[in-house]
Amino acid sequence: MKQILLFGFLYLGFFNKSTGQSDSLKLPVSFILDSSKGPELLRQCSRAIPSRISAYWTLSQTDKINLEANLIKIDSLIAKECCIMGLRLKTFKSFAFQYVGVIIKKRKYIYINAFPESELEEYFKMSVVVDISKSPMIICDGGPDYWGALFDIKTKKFSHLSFNGTL
Repeated sequence: MKQILLFGFLYLGFFNKSTGQSDSLKLPVSFILDSSKGPELLRQCSRAIPSRISAYWTLSQTDKINLEANLIKIDSLIAKECCIMGLRLKTFKSFAFQYVGVIIKKRKYIYINAFPESELEEYFKMSVVVDISKSPMIICDGGPDYWGALFDIKTKKFSHLSFNGTL
């Protein structure tokens, strides 16, 4: 059975490269932050954040997989709060993500902190100062390249899309 699965993964990898389809199955670059980092992550300086958060929790890998399997649904959201109201995401594929669990009105949600994947190399160069796999990435301004949203793990729906302000 393991050989069949391994062969299947190898075949899919080869097929994707040979047809140029590798981006369609590419997993996002993402990091689960410990619940202790929740309050810091939710101190965004130029975007609205969800209110009435009563506690934080740490996601499991299953929670992360579930969220990422549903990311395609986020494109239907429109920002209704600060700072660029009325804006919709053009794509979620060019972003890196940090996730932390939040509890609002006794319900579990995942807060998504998104920033350009293209800037990861710069962030990793500064790893002595910031380790984005463990520390919240807080960027003031930046416009639609930086955003946040909530994912309801029960209903599998997104809400509270909010973009950073601009200079």
